[in-house]
Amino acid sequence: MNEAIAFYAFAALVILGAASMLRSTNIVHSAFWLLGALLSTAGIYALLSAGFLAIMQIFVYAGAITVLLLFVIMLTGSRVADVEARGTNTLVAGIVAAALAGILVPLQISAPWRLPGTEAVTSTSVLGRMLFSNYLLPFELASIVLLVALVGAIFLAREEE
Repeated sequence: MNEAIAFYAFAALVILGAASMLRSTNIVHSAFWLLGALLSTAGIYALLSAGFLAIMQIFVYAGAITVLLLFVIMLTGSRVADVEARGTNTLVAGIVAAALAGILVPLQISAPWRLPGTEAVTSTSVLGRMLFSNYLLPFELASIVLLVALVGAIFLAREEE
């Protein structure tokens, strides 16, 4: 019973953080709302006894990605978001979110929790073996995509001399 209450509290914090991030007109405040949502997601992972995912969520997303976003905000000098057409964007975003929820919620309810034929990941050693044996190609492709995105971001952010 207590786990259910904690889950709903973390879920409410995730939704509150995400909604506040989208509604905030100050981009720095949006980054901190995102941080709150990401930390709450780590709390959900911890409740599910997925300690590795919870720690990685804190280190990678809540730590590194949020710091990266704040550095980008500081380096580009954009303190306040431009919110000229906010009403139209909010309406379109709400329609898209409702459509996605209408598609994904029934799929989540009817889908099995684990793909057939896959072993349960019970420890980091099993995760490491799976990642570097069965899923090596997707893992390396993801690293290449991230590297290309990083080089592209540096190229776009550099000043012309």
